[in-house]
Amino acid sequence: MGLRTFRIAISFCALLAGRAAMAAPLPLAFPPQAVSVRVSAYPDSSAWHGSREPVRAEWSLEAGVTDVATALNQAILFDPTVGEGAIAGKTIQVPSDGIWYLHVRGGNAAGWGATTHVRLAVDTVSPAPFALTVSPAPVTDNPTVSVSYRTEDDLSGLATYEIFVDGELPVRTKEETYSVAGLAVGDHVVHVDAVDLAGNRTSASSTLRIVPIPSPTLNPVAADLYAGEGGLEVGGTAGQGTRLSVSLASRSGQPIGTATVAPGADGSWSARFDEPLKAGDYIVSVAAGDDRGAVSLPVRMELSVASRPLFVFRGTQISRWQFDVAVGILVLLGFLAGWEVRCRQRAAAGWYADIARRDVATAFDEIQADASDLSVCGKPGKMTIRDMENVAGAGKRLRQRLRRFRQYVMDSIRETRD
Repeated sequence: MGLRTFRIAISFCALLAGRAAMAAPLPLAFPPQAVSVRVSAYPDSSAWHGSREPVRAEWSLEAGVTDVATALNQAILFDPTVGEGAIAGKTIQVPSDGIWYLHVRGGNAAGWGATTHVRLAVDTVSPAPFALTVSPAPVTDNPTVSVSYRTEDDLSGLATYEIFVDGELPVRTKEETYSVAGLAVGDHVVHVDAVDLAGNRTSASSTLRIVPIPSPTLNPVAADLYAGEGGLEVGGTAGQGTRLSVSLASRSGQPIGTATVAPGADGSWSARFDEPLKAGDYIVSVAAGDDRGAVSLPVRMELSVASRPLFVFRGTQISRWQFDVAVGILVLLGFLAGWEVRCRQRAAAGWYADIARRDVATAFDEIQADASDLSVCGKPGKMTIRDMENVAGAGKRLRQRLRRFRQYVMDSIRETRD
């Protein structure tokens, strides 16, 4: 075999060996990379958490990972070596409060990969109990108070204080004193929550009572008030160092005017409203306040504005409408009285007519009876003594009855005219 032939044979063998090497799988030469671990209950590994309940830890495995090793302890760096199979997650629970670490790494044919360390900080204990201190006092007339508080948290540490005043939205602060201003007269509740970094809370509350300063006095209005005339002046007394807010409103609440005045050296004050008022009822209200913002309870007085009287009769004021009403009533009473008299006269005339009608009928019946007695007496030329006696008696009775009837008729006519 020549040299050339030998070289060709060597090249052919090398080619065959290269193709065989390309067809055969290469062995793994490196361990897997660090896995990415997720603990949904503890999303922020740098934060503190307030629960030690069992949680689920999960991770993804790259291709070729055949085993996973995990450990839960308080070592910052730790490499677990006990394989648990190619698992993609497990349930864990920290044994106690504190800072724990979950260590996870994967392995393949080349060996164990890098370890992932997940911090699990747990604090389930609330901050220490505390109380509130109120300055100047829990019961005061100052509408601005200062509330002090202080507590500690041994493990995670305090995050903030949350202050609630009368249930309103909280104010968050790390300061240990909080000032509450502008409190109205009455009772108020201040509630403070101390919150640690794990979200645990300890609470304390205090009830404040803001009492009013002394109320001013309000004197009765001395002069009478008439519609359309201004010049309402009110006054009274108040404490030194106060300012008074005086308001005038209708009974329905419609504002008329306001004034701000200060008492004099003797404590007296006065305010004037020059706007003409309509007839009706009004309310004057006055309240005191000082430089601290403290206020008194308002003092109110009702007053009435009437139309000016037309005249005064024996100390009684008679207005125009009262006079018109009185005249109208008198006219009506006069008409009713005349109507009553007329009705009585008509009734009396009818009564007399009925009696007269009855008496006339009776008188005519008696006269007719006497006339009948006269007509039955004997015929002329043949009258007996008996007949003559009867005629004489009938004539006598007839004359008496005619005389009475005439007097009756005259009396009846006179009474009817009266």
